[in-house]
Amino acid sequence: MAIAGEEANLSSHIKCFAHTINLATQKGLKCAGSTRLLGKVRRIVSFFHRSTTGTAVLKEKQRLLGIPEHKLKQDVITRWNSSFDMLERFLEQQAAVCASLMDKKLRKLANYLHTLNENDITVAEDMVKLLAPVKTATTIMCEEEQPTVSVIAPLQAKLLEHFTVTAEDSSVIIEMKQAMAKDLEHRYVDNDTVSQVENATAHSSADKTSDDDPEFMPVSQAETTEEEYAPSSKKSKPLEDLFGDTFCTVDPSQAVKTPKELAHAEVVKYRDTASLNSGGKVLEW
Repeated sequence: MAIAGEEANLSSHIKCFAHTINLATQKGLKCAGSTRLLGKVRRIVSFFHRSTTGTAVLKEKQRLLGIPEHKLKQDVITRWNSSFDMLERFLEQQAAVCASLMDKKLRKLANYLHTLNENDITVAEDMVKLLAPVKTATTIMCEEEQPTVSVIAPLQAKLLEHFTVTAEDSSVIIEMKQAMAKDLEHRYVDNDTVSQVENATAHSSADKTSDDDPEFMPVSQAETTEEEYAPSSKKSKPLEDLFGDTFCTVDPSQAVKTPKELAHAEVVKYRDTASLNSGGKVLEW
């Protein structure tokens, strides 16, 4: 497609960012440590999917332990987010899975399986924390009701920041972060693409400002009630999850304040009010 655009003298082709995220994440999941862990979890999940006895025992343990009776999820190699879902569900069902594998009904059937040790569980939890924002970014890029070119630059910057190695990271997480960051940071680097992406981001910010500013609103829209004009929280939820305080859909002046904040605001308002002169009216003041 890029070559076709060049031959037709069209502007440079902007590659799908969701696919770009997928390629970068696949690099991380192919690291030795993550591959080993996913292989362990995959074997356990496959056993419970194939064994009717194992499924029955798992449900029994779920009820005894008060764990949600969810099925384990099997991943698909071509879809990285399925590996994330598999790990997330396995961690949720970890206690029930461990108890099931120790049950006498499954000892002979599953004697080739080994439960994850404490270090494996820690790595699995860290992998879920690492991949959760990546899945959120993919969700944002799959939104059909809003243009997505304008969020490529901020999403890429946010993910690269998320992939920064910290002192608390294990060797597996460090390896994954470095592989994912190396692949992602070399995307969208040519001048034409950078220009288009940055322009889209700037125009999106300007449009949002004009939409939120009453001076730019049509009279009919400005006069609507707050309930009628309330934005949909469902649409912005993934952005809030990923960007946190840097992406806020609520006017700070309309946010609920604590009693201490209300008292402070009242004192400031009192101090800023001009003093009453000798001939002034007390009730009006």
